[in-house]
Amino acid sequence: RCRTNPDPDLLAVAKRLGDYIIACNPYYCRKENFTQVGGIEASGFTTCYPSWIDALVALGEVTKDTKYLDEARAIARLSWIDAAFLKHHSHGRLVAFRGMLDLDRVSGVPEFTDKVREACAQIAAEYEYPTGGVAEMFGMDYPRDEGCSEADWTRVNFLLWQAMNDPKYLDATENVLFNHLYGTQFANGGFGHHTLSPLRDAKNVFPAARLERMASDSYWCCSMHGAQVIADVAHWGVL
Repeated sequence: RCRTNPDPDLLAVAKRLGDYIIACNPYYCRKENFTQVGGIEASGFTTCYPSWIDALVALGEVTKDTKYLDEARAIARLSWIDAAFLKHHSHGRLVAFRGMLDLDRVSGVPEFTDKVREACAQIAAEYEYPTGGVAEMFGMDYPRDEGCSEADWTRVNFLLWQAMNDPKYLDATENVLFNHLYGTQFANGGFGHHTLSPLRDAKNVFPAARLERMASDSYWCCSMHGAQVIADVAHWGVL
């Protein structure tokens, strides 16, 4: 919001939140939180704590205060302790990846781009639905998507195109955007979770290729992220 329409009052609120995150460093930014608390499914530090990275990078970019970038880098480095995908929450992992790509762009130090590129190649090869989207929990047998994850997967692929200048990432961006994210938008404009099932022909079974009618509008999370990425797409299209 402050990038496109500066607002000193809103920025002051954001800085207070950023300063709170930094103040929590001695308690949260600890190896044992990843090795002992864990991170499978929607719980644990793998999902929640690294999601602060992109917010801190945004603060660093807007305020020009490097303390926010330094904190983002510390969290990003720690997050690689748990680099597994199977049964891990895709939104938590992908929102961290988009923060890392932004961190490399804003700081001019390409510390994480190659790691994210390699991780996303694994996601595309092993965990991507035929629609171009991903499951709420990484794994082809998980029967539900999440709007946040599809929005993040869209954004991560676009940021990889910016970083790598490889058009295959634009193709991936377009694929998930048109073949999954837009197709799962609710009539009221929101996003959420949809149940998926296999699609079969005479010889083959395609996991999670059919969108079922069972769905939930997740206004507390997915609708926000879906709207955000649609706004981003408008900027990307012009640029």
